[in-house]
Amino acid sequence: MTIAAAVSTLWLSLVDFVTTQGLSLAPLRAALLAGTKAPRTLIEALEQRFGITVGQSWGMTEAPGAVKATLAPGTLELPSDAQMSRKLRQGRIGYGTELRIVDETGTALPHDGVAVGRLEARGPCVAAAYLQQQAPVTAGWLSTGDIARVFSDGSVEIVDRVKDVIKSGGEWISSVAIENAALGHPAIQQAAVIAIDHPRWQERPLLLAVLKPGARLDRDEMIDHLRPQIAHWWLPDDVRFVESLPVTATGKVQKSALRERYRKVRAEAGRDG
Repeated sequence: MTIAAAVSTLWLSLVDFVTTQGLSLAPLRAALLAGTKAPRTLIEALEQRFGITVGQSWGMTEAPGAVKATLAPGTLELPSDAQMSRKLRQGRIGYGTELRIVDETGTALPHDGVAVGRLEARGPCVAAAYLQQQAPVTAGWLSTGDIARVFSDGSVEIVDRVKDVIKSGGEWISSVAIENAALGHPAIQQAAVIAIDHPRWQERPLLLAVLKPGARLDRDEMIDHLRPQIAHWWLPDDVRFVESLPVTATGKVQKSALRERYRKVRAEAGRDG
């Protein structure tokens, strides 16, 4: 087998296993990542440690082929850091599909790589809507449930799921960005961020982390690791280390189960992030 595809959670587990066991991933030459946004540390491990070319993609059963896992022309001529920033995106808009981002009023936002909005899709292979859908939809456009930014070269970066984004003081906090920053710590095996209630800011982030076997880490050390990577007000109000995280049949972390499990946890009123 020279190519394999899986969600990032499974790739993280595979890389950790073969590394601790001193194994090789040969003859694997290409890896396709989808389902959840991949952390930089995972892409670097696959490419630099194992010599595997990585491609990311985004898709839905309702929108097949909406995004292709290819880099924009000229990417490989860029400096390594610029290349990596593009590899961290979730592919490029595919042939025959239109993607756009809109604000909460349904107004289309520019594809400038800066604006962030709700991702919508349409095309001959894209479903127009869901059966008996209650939420208002833009005619002809499928609301994907993702929040994203789109770049001028057609590449797409998924920021978060609409249901997973944290609304703190009226501003969005990306749970995915915090998770990927946490996964950059060598002691962390898995990470998930969910919203908890706050008496002033409505919602604040709670970080749930699984340590690698034999690793030791406390809350303050985790916060210190995150501090230079994300905005101060994005820092989690609390960090809890757990033995495992619930996952779906496809290997994605089941945040709905985590929200139910921690729904009674309330952030401290005196802490503002």
